[in-house]
Amino acid sequence: MLKKIPFAVTMLAFLAVCGCETDKAPLTRTEDNSGVLLGGQGGMPALGWDTPVPVSATQFKAVQHFTPGDAIYGCDAGLNWRSDTVAYSDGIPPSATNPIRMMFVRYMMNGTQKEVVVRGNTLFLMADGSFKQAQTLSPGNLLQGADGSQVQVQALMAGLWIRGIQSISTSSGSSSDGILIAVNGLLIPDFAYVRSHNL
Repeated sequence: MLKKIPFAVTMLAFLAVCGCETDKAPLTRTEDNSGVLLGGQGGMPALGWDTPVPVSATQFKAVQHFTPGDAIYGCDAGLNWRSDTVAYSDGIPPSATNPIRMMFVRYMMNGTQKEVVVRGNTLFLMADGSFKQAQTLSPGNLLQGADGSQVQVQALMAGLWIRGIQSISTSSGSSSDGILIAVNGLLIPDFAYVRSHNL
């Protein structure tokens, strides 16, 4: 069922409800125990479950509900939007006994405070057109908003996440130029985009 999904995770929820422990060590693994490819720098971007991802200009669904063959709506670095098709979708379900190290990114967008939870080496499109890993962001950095605005990072925190993660891409190889996926108003490259642009 397609619907707009509220996604608001506070610092306290990330720590207490999600079983998070703060951890500032670098996140360098690109493969989890299950074999799922995770994160940027040659791997899949991984998002916390329930992150809304667009299937069209007006409709969204939670990232964990995408399957190969599903429609997805993305853009290039010039914010030229188009429909594409998911070729890869895999993830790790919620588990209190096997938490995943993730990054919480809080930012201000059009006067509204928002948050997103991603793997630490997931790449974000910056306002200057470059790409930067979540784990190397700093408060004050300017991200590129999916609406064309500049989005300022307010806070970041690394911790252990138990609510499930998912990776999706328009290709698991090099047969596609890939897309930038709108993630709660921000833009991250899918695996195909990372590969085709040598990120």
